[in-house]
Amino acid sequence: MATPGDTRPRQPGWFLRHVANPVVSILVRLGVMPARIQLLCVAGRRSGRVQAVPLTPVDLGGKTYLVSPRGEMAWVQNLRAAGKAELRQGRRMRRITARELPVYERAAVLRQYVRENRVAAGGSFTAKGADATLSDFADEAERHPVFAVSFTDVADRRR
Repeated sequence: MATPGDTRPRQPGWFLRHVANPVVSILVRLGVMPARIQLLCVAGRRSGRVQAVPLTPVDLGGKTYLVSPRGEMAWVQNLRAAGKAELRQGRRMRRITARELPVYERAAVLRQYVRENRVAAGGSFTAKGADATLSDFADEAERHPVFAVSFTDVADRRR
């Protein structure tokens, strides 16, 4: 478990890294997963190689956000460094720029994420359920990076 102030990226568990993410990534590339599950394709901050991670963007108030339910992951640091990436689902590809939200702006997005993604949120959030308040999510906002997404392509590109 990461300690407060630890900026090293966390590694996903063995099952997530070797089974769940690869299977979901293949299904997303094939376009057979629900459209809400997309691949974030972002250049590695050291290697420069494109890394693909399945995520579920959250729409709230007409804006789109990316949430890291498991905290300081490698994709978070890669997106911070690059500031841009692609979201893919099947043959659909959208270029994005991303801006990390300050901690005090994250609570509403985190609450919406948990409401929409109970399974993906899993045990990563202490604030759960319909009775969780914004204050509950504000208390743990520091542990969950959130990025506001802007789409840079006017129209979706199909590959």
